[in-house]
Amino acid sequence: AYHKARSEQPQPYGGRHLQTNTWIEVDGDTARAMTDIVVIKIRPETGWSIGNKGRYTDQFVRENGAWRFLRRSVTWDYELPSDPQDQAFYARVRELIAEATKADAAA
Repeated sequence: AYHKARSEQPQPYGGRHLQTNTWIEVDGDTARAMTDIVVIKIRPETGWSIGNKGRYTDQFVRENGAWRFLRRSVTWDYELPSDPQDQAFYARVRELIAEATKADAAA
């Protein structure tokens, strides 16, 4: 649904979450981390721009030798006004998911 909705947008359309400066502390079978993030987005009207910046705060647990996320939270450095194009995009994603769910139920 995401990829279909994205392909329907005026191009170029998209974004990236850049992760930097990760700090990790391990204590036995648990760990915690903090990672700075910068969201960049590209839109046909404006090109590349900074969407927001903040940090991920993560907790991990090691189970059967593999590290797994226990919790992730994101803290944004500032609140941005909602982008109408993003609102329309995610509304389309929800619509496509509902259509697929309805088709699966009918099958």
